[in-house]
Amino acid sequence: SIELQNQVVNFRLRLLDFIEVLVSSRNHGMAIDASDENKLLSIFLSILSKSLAFCIFREDENSAVFQRCKSLVNLLNKKKINNYAYSQNLFENNSSKDIYVSNAQEITSLLKKVTHKSAASLLISLIFFNIKCLNHSEGKNEENLDEKFNKILLEIFKDALTNDYIKNRNAGFIGFLLNELQNRYSENCGLLGKLLISEINENGNQVCNKSQIGRA
Repeated sequence: SIELQNQVVNFRLRLLDFIEVLVSSRNHGMAIDASDENKLLSIFLSILSKSLAFCIFREDENSAVFQRCKSLVNLLNKKKINNYAYSQNLFENNSSKDIYVSNAQEITSLLKKVTHKSAASLLISLIFFNIKCLNHSEGKNEENLDEKFNKILLEIFKDALTNDYIKNRNAGFIGFLLNELQNRYSENCGLLGKLLISEINENGNQVCNKSQIGRA
């Protein structure tokens, strides 16, 4: 019904208001002062990035809500976080890494469902926001970071790139991830590269779209 649709829109607007408070800089007037930054801010923003992704997925690209989501993604990418949360046991036996990885995976799953490039670009930005949080939080607390980060990227993108991209004819905008991974983290994609090559060798004859094999 129209009333229910209006309630959904109003709920999304209130959600976006809350996100804006957390991601805005102090000179926007409604933001939180940097000195009052919560130690779990990066976790909160990671969880909210998933909610923001679903708003982007549900909204038409010409809608006012979508345009506001676009503005918030830009603010999120520019947000300076002083402390990236790191914990081995944060919520319900989940570590901070588990939360970042899970949210990145869920947003990645939306890439094969969106129908326009502008939404895909925003989702990819949110995926890499979570990866940035992972990189900063793990980097302060672990040795052999490059090797660990290789494994993290493999964990996040393994299913999307092998099951959705290599084996399915219609993989939506998941192929864009390969370009972004190459641009942002080319030195950390060794394990992903090996996996893609082995998948192509084993399943190449099942891939209908030759450009997918070429890009991979």
